[in-house]
Amino acid sequence: MISVGACPYPELAEQDPSVCSMERMLISEILGETVRLSQCRLDGGCDCTFELSAADKQPEQQTRTTTQRRPVF
Repeated sequence: MISVGACPYPELAEQDPSVCSMERMLISEILGETVRLSQCRLDGGCDCTFELSAADKQPEQQTRTTTQRRPVF
């Protein structure tokens, strides 16, 4: 799950909500996975939340609730 607390283009998104779809597609391309926008600030959410689609998750990913970080060297 990726939460975006501060929209990088709030005025543009308010004028043209398709910007949110563009952001979803960008994240999908970067991750190489299907991503869905599960919560949107334009719809009254606290932030924009992007999640991997359930069909793309491996079984062990579906049960994991926290994000594991790899150490940075």
